[in-house]
Amino acid sequence: MRDKLAAWGRRFTLTLRGDWLFLLLLVVAVVMRALVTIAFRPGRELFGDSYAYVNSAAHLFDGGRLHLGSFHPDGYPLFLSALWWTHYTLAVVSVQHLLGLLAGVATYFAVRRLVTRPWLAALAAAPVLLDGYQLDIEQFLLSDTLFLFLVLIACLLVLVPRQPSTAVCGIAGLLIAAATLTRGLGLAVLLPLGVYAVARRLGWRRLVALGACALLPVVAYMVQFHQSRGKYALEATDGLWLYGRTAYFADCSKLPPVQQTICPDVPVSQRLSPEVYTWSKYDSPLYLRYGRARRPIEGKRFAYAVIRSQPLGFLRTTVDGMLRDMSPVRHDVKWAWSVPAWQMSPVIHPSATNTPLASETLKGSAATKYPLAVTQKAAFPARFTELYQKVVWTWGPTLAVALLAVLVAVVRRTRKQRQVWVAAALAASGLLLMLIPAMTVVQDYRYMLPVQAMLWPAAALAVDALLADRRSSTREP
Repeated sequence: MRDKLAAWGRRFTLTLRGDWLFLLLLVVAVVMRALVTIAFRPGRELFGDSYAYVNSAAHLFDGGRLHLGSFHPDGYPLFLSALWWTHYTLAVVSVQHLLGLLAGVATYFAVRRLVTRPWLAALAAAPVLLDGYQLDIEQFLLSDTLFLFLVLIACLLVLVPRQPSTAVCGIAGLLIAAATLTRGLGLAVLLPLGVYAVARRLGWRRLVALGACALLPVVAYMVQFHQSRGKYALEATDGLWLYGRTAYFADCSKLPPVQQTICPDVPVSQRLSPEVYTWSKYDSPLYLRYGRARRPIEGKRFAYAVIRSQPLGFLRTTVDGMLRDMSPVRHDVKWAWSVPAWQMSPVIHPSATNTPLASETLKGSAATKYPLAVTQKAAFPARFTELYQKVVWTWGPTLAVALLAVLVAVVRRTRKQRQVWVAAALAASGLLLMLIPAMTVVQDYRYMLPVQAMLWPAAALAVDALLADRRSSTREP
């Protein structure tokens, strides 16, 4: 027992000589998070989503009964309600910054355990620790940080140990369930983790523990949602998202007459943003024709009709979103949120503001008024954080390079096969987290944060395996 504890201690020990690069990155990460917290206090809100999360948290247990929201799954509102006693948004964003740091530390220790080069492990953790957009999103009342932490830790628990115990696999499954109830996308990582478990012959007990613990809480939530909302789902807005996703490129002439009635009657070049068609009661044909109860159903029927009639158009727009993720310059397009909404500017974008909502609504008052989105001035030192974000962010092409490195390692069949399997599972998870939003709710740069948190560690493992293989081949006579 003492030997096991000593081994665990050595595994999680940092030394200035061996881990100096990671320690330097960690210090910068802590300092920058402190500056962001000061500059954008008490927190930031995305107009619409943040209000919905806070409102769901305020009424999650109305009348002593669980009241499930329809806009998003209630994982993040439950997280907010757990911090309700503080009455301060500052407490929420501080915990989110801590989760970001813990995700970076966990990534470093996990990758360092598998590679022979600590600098590769430090680089693997760099996006979570230092990316300016990551620091910014942690200051928002949004589910992104919690989702990233849950899905990343779940993957690391299964993939890093040579033989994870059944209990560890069960914990990983519960984290996947929590991630799914935070954002429905979380369940996607169960597929590559399951394939990994089968391919590495981890045993049926581990596989069952992983799958059951991931699926049963989600199924239970869907049953409860059915009792509250009349449908087995995690949210009631998926049809609205799909409608907006397809309305901006749909060819009305190819649709059945019923769907033509809610197809935008302007040329595709003049179509509005998917966000408008998803939510606007003034500009969306779906809202103008159908009442609240029918909109998700008819929106989903419209989307399926568009995909059947224009599969190549749907594929093209999906690829466009993924290519934007990997582009060398972050730029605005009409079908995604504006880039300035996610930038730390001294003058905050109207759709992402520091407003009285941050300090008032967390007190749980149902009478709190949601302020309109207006331009706000951030506090000192926002100018410094703005300059930092312009320099320190994950360059899009590195994601393509990461995928390529993993592919080469898989094809080469290097000597470190387990390491390559881990890299492949992480890369597949990251690819799914990139692909599914591009297919369902269009691309947005904030959706890239968990993707790069997966792909950079995958690339580090692949590069280390390739370098080790090359070194072995040069030594052979």
